Amino acid sequence: GGILILSISLVLAGFMIAWFGPTCWWTIPVGVTIAILGFALFVTGFTDLPPESQMMGALTLWGKVIRVGNERESVAVKGKVVICDWPLVWINLVKIEGTWHTLEFPMTVKTQDDIPVEGKVTMMTRAHRYELHHFLNNGSDDTGRWKYIQTEMTGVVESQAKTIMKDQQSEMVTNDSTALSALMDSKLVMEENNRRKLVKDIFQGRTFGVEIGRVRANFSLPANVLKSYSEKRARVIEYEADIAVAEKIMIAADGRGEKLTLTQALAVVNTMRRVRDGKDRRLDIGTNDKVQSIVIQGTCDDN
Repeated sequence: GGILILSISLVLAGFMIAWFGPTCWWTIPVGVTIAILGFALFVTGFTDLPPESQMMGALTLWGKVIRVGNERESVAVKGKVVICDWPLVWINLVKIEGTWHTLEFPMTVKTQDDIPVEGKVTMMTRAHRYELHHFLNNGSDDTGRWKYIQTEMTGVVESQAKTIMKDQQSEMVTNDSTALSALMDSKLVMEENNRRKLVKDIFQGRTFGVEIGRVRANFSLPANVLKSYSEKRARVIEYEADIAVAEKIMIAADGRGEKLTLTQALAVVNTMRRVRDGKDRRLDIGTNDKVQSIVIQGTCDDN
């Protein structure tokens, strides 16, 4: 705003001197020169950052971001602005993309039950309009800055994930991403003056000048572990079913006045399964009023 007023003032002052100044030989040249200087200041310094765009600018003075207020916050501008990057003044504008960036941190960690899970922590981040002085310290351009931020954050994010996972069962980690995401968010993000930023303590006092949006954590069992886990689970389910059938056989035997141990009942269940699967053959011997079944282990040809 000040540079715009200065440029307009110089143009008006130049015309006033040229047309209404003293009748001297230098009046017109000096007036025109001042007007041209004001016009050149406006033309070379005019910048438009539309409010609807995601672009914002950090005002700098002699190469340093201008900071104001008790919190020493950076000055971010949008809209039409006039700067003056001339010697002895050097008021400039650094353009910064304000769109949300996705930072992904892939990793493999172990849970409380010592099962490795693989996945990633995803963070939505963007340059913080009140901490642009910190954001600009991450590199010379936006691409380099985000690359540097991700590199510096990777080790800390992995460490926090390991801390969380060692207290969680693999079933929770792989099935409840919402709860897991909330845990990761509580470890990595703090809220200050209604602004979400990184927890300084775990990032060596740095926030990298970024605002944090959504934090998500998604993990699953690796293919080889999943196969092994599924096979073990299937065996457990089968054994539980065998126990249930064996208990019914024991009850039926007890009704006939027989006593069967659980081991004996399970042996009957196993025989029934082998007959069902065609591994053994059963022969019924006797008359209609009394039939006895015998099991022949293994199968044989009809010949």
